[in-house]
Amino acid sequence: MSTPDRSPAADDMGHSAAAPWSTWQRAAAVVLVAVHAMLAWMLRVPGITTEHDDAWYLLLARALRHFSYAELPIVGTPPHAMYPPGYPALLALFGATGADAVSLAVALNVALSVLSLGLAARLAARLAARISPWLAIGVLFICAPNPLLLNQAAGVRSEVLYTVATLLALLAFTTHGPSRRVVVVGIAGVVVAALTRSIGATLLLAVAVDLLFARRWRLLTQLTLVALLTVGAWMLWTVCAPRLAAGRSYIADATHVYPSREGDPAAIAQANSPLASVVAIARIAPRRIAHNMQGYVRSFVPEAFAAPMIPGTRIDNGLWFLVLVAGGAVGLACMWGRFRAVALYLLAYLGLLALWPYLMTRYLGPVLPLLALSMLMGIRCVVVRAVPARFAPTRVAAGVLVAIVAVLSLSAARQDVARLKLVAQCDRSAPTVSPGCFGAEQRDFFAGIDAARRLSPDSAHFLGAKDATFHLLTGRQSARESEAIAMTDPQMFADFLRSHGVRFILLSRVHIDQAAFARPLTPSCRSYEVVERFGAHVVLLRVLDATQPRDAEAGAEAGAEAGARACAAIDAWATGDWTDANGPLW
Repeated sequence: MSTPDRSPAADDMGHSAAAPWSTWQRAAAVVLVAVHAMLAWMLRVPGITTEHDDAWYLLLARALRHFSYAELPIVGTPPHAMYPPGYPALLALFGATGADAVSLAVALNVALSVLSLGLAARLAARLAARISPWLAIGVLFICAPNPLLLNQAAGVRSEVLYTVATLLALLAFTTHGPSRRVVVVGIAGVVVAALTRSIGATLLLAVAVDLLFARRWRLLTQLTLVALLTVGAWMLWTVCAPRLAAGRSYIADATHVYPSREGDPAAIAQANSPLASVVAIARIAPRRIAHNMQGYVRSFVPEAFAAPMIPGTRIDNGLWFLVLVAGGAVGLACMWGRFRAVALYLLAYLGLLALWPYLMTRYLGPVLPLLALSMLMGIRCVVVRAVPARFAPTRVAAGVLVAIVAVLSLSAARQDVARLKLVAQCDRSAPTVSPGCFGAEQRDFFAGIDAARRLSPDSAHFLGAKDATFHLLTGRQSARESEAIAMTDPQMFADFLRSHGVRFILLSRVHIDQAAFARPLTPSCRSYEVVERFGAHVVLLRVLDATQPRDAEAGAEAGAEAGARACAAIDAWATGDWTDANGPLW
């Protein structure tokens, strides 16, 4: 390994030099980071939500505290193979393992988010060393009030830890002549990122390719060996684990097909090997990439940046395409020479999003600081080269960047103020019943969970949506919803319930996939009994014993009335518009 650079152009860690920050620039950075922390805490979740990921992370942390990685909410407690153990391990380390530890988990995320902004500013200052530290301040102005980043910090989510690990790795691997300590930090960052979110494999790939291009064979060998023993082991288990339905397995997600826009999924459904699945996905890849790129360019990228949009027009789409997308592409080209690892990582990350079956704004959160930096660098490069020298192109570029940063930060602040007004209406002392915290469907769902806890024995098995949330709040186990959805025949559905010992079913609309239960439930509705109803669409059902007909239990007339009540409740739950049941906040 080369000797660390100790010239005046490098600091004591071997980092390449960046232009020194003035007192004003340091003060601006501190204020922006402090505002970010304050906003994130004010916007924090009031407790467990219906997002479901939060409950899974807390329960996986609980399992790790008992030296296992089992799915505690599922009947039979099978081993978990979807979420990597990095973020649950952090929660387990600090004892955040239950519904009463949500505030602790959020506090950890807020601290990590502050650290991520500091690391992003450090990396931006290095990449823009030949320009000005103000470019790094511009990144902070965009990111500090950004609603997407605040939302990640204000909840129990793994994106923030992933972002910190990613930025640490990129700082280490963009260091000229790194010391041994910097190398260890870089490799650890890559491993932690890949073991926090599976998309971290793109960081591993980008760093490995960069080291290959740079002919840094020793460092490439070290990274490969460590990654094989850690990330490789987890990836192997993910591939070899029992294959579950899409939404509960990243392998199933990767091979998921939308028939309406990608064709008949029969080829993939019949693919019984990873290679066959890859071949099947390759056939639909062009259509998926075109669809995803259009979605991200038109909607999700501007939304991630909190860009102001003009309703009913296409002017804003074209404008923000030029600023965010085209500017970012030019910025990647500007980075390629000296900071190839950063450009490779962004290309790999965005390339995977273009192939992934789902489109979500939150997927852009972990790379938003890098996208902001790339966009600012790209626009500056274009303006400086396009403006004639007699018009002071550097000053013109600075003015353009100030205008863009001001528009994005003010738009983000406007959204933050609107969200703060909504959060102020939330009663944090009783969030599950507060109209200011959750929507009506969510509150009814939480009421159904509370009734299930009160009215069932501890050993009872359930079937319903959000099994991790249900277990965290009741302690009861559930049959896997994704498996039950496949049981469309009433007899198959009944056999599934019997084989898993399910005695109760909680119907709700907080997960749209549960609508598939209507097919087996409706024809056999008299095989269930209504325990309690909450609102129009939440029903707690008891599964009747097939060996004891209802009429024999309570008489023919009473049995018929109870059967009619169950059929009416199931019909009311199943019919109507199944839209997103989540509230305006969480």
